[in-house]
Amino acid sequence: STFFNSIHLSRNLFDGKNELIDDRNVWACAESDNNPFIQIKFSEPVLVYCLSITARRSPWNTQAPSYFEIFGIKDNNQEILLEKFTKSQWIPNEKKIFPFENYEPFSIYKIKFRKPTPKSISLAGLNLGVIKL
Repeated sequence: STFFNSIHLSRNLFDGKNELIDDRNVWACAESDNNPFIQIKFSEPVLVYCLSITARRSPWNTQAPSYFEIFGIKDNNQEILLEKFTKSQWIPNEKKIFPFENYEPFSIYKIKFRKPTPKSISLAGLNLGVIKL
């Protein structure tokens, strides 16, 4: 989805650096983005069974999502809801694992974040638990 500015790109979620010193290793959506998401495409179908999210350092940990959903995307672009999650509060730099049941491999997974406020959603890290088939 849209990003806050050129240093808050989605690739920062997967670099393993999290947010150790400054805000250059994070992803943040644009404040005007009412439907932010991260879409991950694999070169071949994989079975995903959990989602991990790492919140940012203080005071930006409050920008971690309170409600989000993960979808598998079929070849015809049909979105299959795999699970909904809620996490009301995040402590600084908290890493949380969100397991879910999934029996179908997909090449594309999409995480949709629901925004309760006009602020950005931002994260220091995101990853998927994958079983390669």
